[in-house]
Amino acid sequence: MVPGDENRDYTTVKLPNLQEGRYILKLKKLQKTISITVHRGQYWDSDTFILKKNCLFENRAPLKMIKLPKVTVTDSNKVTIKVEDFGPTARLHVFAAHYLPNCPSAMFM
Repeated sequence: MVPGDENRDYTTVKLPNLQEGRYILKLKKLQKTISITVHRGQYWDSDTFILKKNCLFENRAPLKMIKLPKVTVTDSNKVTIKVEDFGPTARLHVFAAHYLPNCPSAMFM
């Protein structure tokens, strides 16, 4: 794992040289799991497809994750959000509410 620095809160997980197969990454504190599938093959035509031994696999993985490395709130209630690694189709939606512990975010949609 590569932790963020003083300007970044996020963490990057790098898993180099994995053999082909299926893996499960368990995030204990969050009680979540992430399924990882590693394919052996080569990119075909572009990075959209992977040519494997017996099939052509569409690579639907996002190229980059959008990052919010810094959020600041001033005394005059002005909010500034720094956004990194976004593309031309990215949108940022901000919701504000009084603090409600264990409140599902779906109630704001």
